[in-house]
Amino acid sequence: MPPAGQRLLMRKLYRGCESPSGSLHLLGGTTTGNSTFDLAHIMPVSGTIDSTTEIVMSINRGQQPQTMDMKMNVNVTLEAK
Repeated sequence: MPPAGQRLLMRKLYRGCESPSGSLHLLGGTTTGNSTFDLAHIMPVSGTIDSTTEIVMSINRGQQPQTMDMKMNVNVTLEAK
């Protein structure tokens, strides 16, 4: 939560403005991965992570809904030296 002074400033700036309403249409994703550990060490010797996330949402501001579709792919590879 923002500090009290910042909340007061936000109230003054947005006085009389309607808050936008929105809908979350889709939030999903998948993650796969593997890793190899050596029990004598803290970190894994090697590993991979592949993750896909998708978000679809809309915000109603006035009479025109704004739709946002975001897709994110993350691929991480770990290797010990």
